[in-house]
Amino acid sequence: MNESYNSVVGIISDTDPYEIEKSYNEFAYAPDSSEFSSEDLLLGNHGESIVTPAPISTSKYDRIVPHNSRFDWNQRFQDILELPQTTTDEVLSRYERLRSLGNDFIHTAKTFGKIIIEEIFVPNEEKTIRPDKQMGGIGGGPKYVYCGILFKYALDWKGIYKGDEWAMKAAGHEYRGCTAFAQCGVDDLHVPLMCIMDYRGFRLIAMSFLPINTRTMIYGSHDGGQSIFASDPIMNRKMNQVGKFLNLKGHTVGMSKDKNYFYLPTDIEGHKGHDSRYYALDFARVFPPTKPLENMPSSFLYYQFRPEFIKSYHIPLSSDAYAKFGGTENKIHNRETDEATEFLINRCAKRVARQLDEMDYEHEEALSKIPSIMHKFGVNIRYLGYVRQHVKKKSVQQLLLIEMVARVVKNEWRRKLRSRMLMIKSIAEEIYRKVTRDYFNLVLGVHEEMSPQYWDNEMRTQLIEKYPPGILPDEKDRSFDLKSEIPLDILFKRVQTLTKVLLSYEANEQFSLSPNAFEIVYPDIKRMGLKVKPMVIISSAEARALYIESTRKQKRSNTAIRLLKLSLSHFADAISAGADNKDLILNYGDALYELGKRLYGEESGKMFTEALEKYHYASGLESLYSMGITLYKCIHTRTDMDNDSLSNILQLANTCFTECRFIIKGSVRKSVSRKLSSFSSSKPKKSSRTSTFNSDFDVKLYSESILMDKKRYYRPKNTQYHHVEQPNIRVSDISLHSIYMNWGYALCEQSKHIFQVTGDRVYANESYKDAADKFYRGLKLKKTKFYQGIVEKLKQKDKTHLATIMEIQSYNSEGIITEINSNWCYHITDDFLMSVNGIFKVEKLILTKYSINDLSPESILAIAKNDDFNEIHLIECHTLVSLTMEALYEEHIRLKKISISYTSDEIHKLPITDNLEYLDITQCLSINDNHIMDIAIECPNLTHLYMRGCKISTESLIYLILRMDKITDLDISHNVGVTDEVLHTIAEVCYNVSSLDISHCTKITDNGVSQMFRECGNLTHINMMHCNITDESFIQEIDGEKKSISEIGFETLILDFCQLITDRSLKKIFKISPNLCKISLKGVPISDKCIRVLGKYCHNISVLNVGQCEISVERLLPIITNVVYLDISYSNVDDVLIRQISKQCQKLVSLNICGCKKITSGAIKSLVVDGTPLLHVVDITGCKNIAKFAKKKLNELSPEVYIINRNHRRTSSIKSKIL
Repeated sequence: MNESYNSVVGIISDTDPYEIEKSYNEFAYAPDSSEFSSEDLLLGNHGESIVTPAPISTSKYDRIVPHNSRFDWNQRFQDILELPQTTTDEVLSRYERLRSLGNDFIHTAKTFGKIIIEEIFVPNEEKTIRPDKQMGGIGGGPKYVYCGILFKYALDWKGIYKGDEWAMKAAGHEYRGCTAFAQCGVDDLHVPLMCIMDYRGFRLIAMSFLPINTRTMIYGSHDGGQSIFASDPIMNRKMNQVGKFLNLKGHTVGMSKDKNYFYLPTDIEGHKGHDSRYYALDFARVFPPTKPLENMPSSFLYYQFRPEFIKSYHIPLSSDAYAKFGGTENKIHNRETDEATEFLINRCAKRVARQLDEMDYEHEEALSKIPSIMHKFGVNIRYLGYVRQHVKKKSVQQLLLIEMVARVVKNEWRRKLRSRMLMIKSIAEEIYRKVTRDYFNLVLGVHEEMSPQYWDNEMRTQLIEKYPPGILPDEKDRSFDLKSEIPLDILFKRVQTLTKVLLSYEANEQFSLSPNAFEIVYPDIKRMGLKVKPMVIISSAEARALYIESTRKQKRSNTAIRLLKLSLSHFADAISAGADNKDLILNYGDALYELGKRLYGEESGKMFTEALEKYHYASGLESLYSMGITLYKCIHTRTDMDNDSLSNILQLANTCFTECRFIIKGSVRKSVSRKLSSFSSSKPKKSSRTSTFNSDFDVKLYSESILMDKKRYYRPKNTQYHHVEQPNIRVSDISLHSIYMNWGYALCEQSKHIFQVTGDRVYANESYKDAADKFYRGLKLKKTKFYQGIVEKLKQKDKTHLATIMEIQSYNSEGIITEINSNWCYHITDDFLMSVNGIFKVEKLILTKYSINDLSPESILAIAKNDDFNEIHLIECHTLVSLTMEALYEEHIRLKKISISYTSDEIHKLPITDNLEYLDITQCLSINDNHIMDIAIECPNLTHLYMRGCKISTESLIYLILRMDKITDLDISHNVGVTDEVLHTIAEVCYNVSSLDISHCTKITDNGVSQMFRECGNLTHINMMHCNITDESFIQEIDGEKKSISEIGFETLILDFCQLITDRSLKKIFKISPNLCKISLKGVPISDKCIRVLGKYCHNISVLNVGQCEISVERLLPIITNVVYLDISYSNVDDVLIRQISKQCQKLVSLNICGCKKITSGAIKSLVVDGTPLLHVVDITGCKNIAKFAKKKLNELSPEVYIINRNHRRTSSIKSKIL
């Protein structure tokens, strides 16, 4: 068995590290290191330290690479970093140039770095790129300079690190230190452009060549602390700023009598370059080491604390701990480092374990998050074992074991590739693919005899050595089958990520189906990639540029979403290399937040949750505050979410405000002087852009309101005002008062959502009580004229009333509540009305869909008795209208406005007086002639009267109109009692009428209409839909002697389905109506000539309805630039015209293309997703070329647009909003 095992592993045999070193020295240039003895290089025990070699000692050469602007990476890099950033365009330009430079640099470094690695064992004289003999330093290996880039290996060629794996870690610290310097924000302190490359088991550092030499050095040491440079006060100050920013400990440095005081490691280098810029380099030991392992005395060279831990640790630590540079206080530095290591292992690892136990992700997603979670707490990946020791959940223990095994596989695979290169000294890739295939199959268990031995011996041993005490006691037992505990498909997906070995799609699919019986064959290895880690400043520039570009796209366009997803990928890469950069994490959170606003359902909620995590970690007060306000408005704006998703979103809003409170209180505790200025309660204001549709009937009413400008208090089902989002929130705008107030509003929204879903007022009131509590706290912190006395007056009342008051007050003018509207809050009860009676001067009460079970007439009457009260609107309030009207009538309440529309209640008495100016009895089925007689007698001052759909006789209408000489708005549509006699009466009495709706009044004729036009000189808005009139109705008056119409013209003209109207009269109307803005001619037989006249004389068209008209739609293009509502149903419109409309009509809100059979899915997608930004309603009924799946996709892509399709109705509740 052992022979077989050895024979298989022989092709990937382990080579003695000293033979590798010998081979390196033989085939690569080795600079003279005779000045260093083995005693200088290694420790004899933990109490003594070594002289640490500088991994990149550019000060060892005295030359400058000849200038070539094409490859002068450093000059280009520094010039871009010094660009101004005062405007968004300048910021975007800077990021784009950084992105371009970074991509060019990485491409060049990859191209030549790959060649350098492949030829590592090729004799110097045969190499494509030869090592530079002028480059000094004993760390790493030979150096190469090519195309303005300095390449250096990360190899233990002198046995300093006791293994190439550890030399690679030291190179990683070089990269991490450079990143930390670049993020410190110290003005005029520069670092080189850098990246790390891993290929075929080797690591190579590539950095831009700097304009420095030995004579430019002004800080640090290049000879192991024998000589110390600190000659430039400016450079000294900059380096001290960096050290303090990173929480590093100041200490005495210098091996000779020449001493100095540094916050940074002794062997760092600072230069004033030939371009007069200050440069820092040699960053490998910037961060302090952890306590060295007993069996690895030189581990302090490559085992360091993470920057996240150092920055947050309660005391600063010395970078020179355990090094000979530590000075006279070396023992103190070492002790502090030991204590910090114990704190990291015992405290921080437990915190990571607790967070991992709370994690609820799928395997693959969770595996990718483990490193970032550990780094967030400052825990190195090598302490995975300590984290696993504290984890309680079995599933998380399994995830950590997978991560540990994957990293063992990665390191072992790299070592075997290096060994194979040493043996064969070939650049051919096929051999290394075979090495990879054989080793991976060994791990997979393809070899029945050798794989168990590998898992029992080598794998178990390496896990115990590398991740103590991660292997649990029962897992250490050789009888325990370690391999059976690991899902191999998940393991190798992680291995592919870590090694950049990409298996083919087919191989991965087969692997997922049968992970325990899968064997990798040669063709399965699609690519063995070169893994590159760019500087954080480059990857973050890429991410930020993509983010800014996405914000300039249409909100929910596919392009914007794709750009945001790409930016998230780059943000994740950048944060993996600089997880302590809070600005970068805030930007990451912003991108997640923006993507959440553009996605739908659960996916959207997931983005919001991740954004909250980023904001929480970065203590982003402004971001949390703004996000909290936006999230609690989701109840109105995110119609694509189900009830569970909305509940989670509202809970996230509450969490945002909780975090804001903690941040502010923490800031106050840390510094009393840092008081955030008060903020005038960023109260949500009433928005005029609100509408929510649940049915096509609601859309119809909405369309009619656009046409006729009817300012009624009708609201479609579940209509709510939504609050205006606050832009540009600053820290100075945020106070505890503003947080508590918006927190209260969020809880109110949560309460309404609970009631909407469950119908349980008791359960919903719990959130309302919490809201009231937040309002109480907020009001105590800031008292204005409005707030004074509210808390005291309601102290003995129901606590929830304060929440209702604050909701209502947010829609009223500053300082006073004059209106109570049920559309603003659901919690209007009898107790509430009684409580606020006398506290506020309520002038208006609007209730929608309330019944006698919700409110009593007595509480309404109590409000109505106030002297200031003058308006009541009861819309769809069945069972409540009759009793309320009777109570108001008996108490002789004098009102100016009454609306009791859409009710079937039997109404006996109306509280009408000579004070009444506005009356809406639309669709009140119980209104009869007796009521009309009462209105005529009691209400001589009426100016607005709406009686749509009321069953009233001709005689009663005439009797009423004879007494309505002050009327300006009159709606008598859908009434069989309207005849020519009624119109004659209007002509004789109603001189001031400006808006008249007589639609669906089929008994009127040309005679009645023409006489009305002759006498009503102020009539500018007319609706005669479905009336039996002809051209003569208009021509007689336009061409007549009096010409009352021709003097004023029309502003609104609705003649739908008046099929006897032709071009003859319409041309004349258009010529005399330059102010015409709303025209509806659906089903009217007009021609293209009529449209040309319309375009010639009427330039302010905002509503145009030419549906079912036999015209050429292309004739409309010149006149629809400012159109808001457009109906071109059953026309010859095609995809080309739809795209033209999409580009030209940027103000379009509603579009009806019903029955347009030439339109396809592509045109509709461009219209809905990428077209007009305000689009609100689209009717695609009867568009047969639009596929069913495309219609469903449109609903998902743009849920804010109401897609009407009467053939294939959406099963879910369709809502919309005016953007």
